[in-house]
Amino acid sequence: ASEFIVPLTCDVYAMNGLGALMETYRTVQDMNPKLVLTGVAPCRVDTRRVIDKQGLERMQAEFGDLVFKTRIPENTALKEAGGQGKAIWDHDPKSLAAPALAGLCEEILERGKAMEVTGE
Repeated sequence: ASEFIVPLTCDVYAMNGLGALMETYRTVQDMNPKLVLTGVAPCRVDTRRVIDKQGLERMQAEFGDLVFKTRIPENTALKEAGGQGKAIWDHDPKSLAAPALAGLCEEILERGKAMEVTGE
């Protein structure tokens, strides 16, 4: 792989575990110097919860522009789709998660195009 994306929930345990993941990233990068972190995707977000707002702030503080603008919402349909081995668009294309995931895909593609232009 030449790049990876970290899906990250806004809770304390996920944020604390991120340190171990980044340590693993640095170890793998020693063997694969071209490996880059493309971005951090906030998942299962409910901005009505104070803890999620704080988690988003912490993500932004630690990763800045690497945090995707798209937030994948907490969504039952998304859990159901995963449990059935289906894409959200096949399970419930009208759910809140479907357009959010489409938006994340667009952001990832745009970020890839920007990296091609800058030569990164």
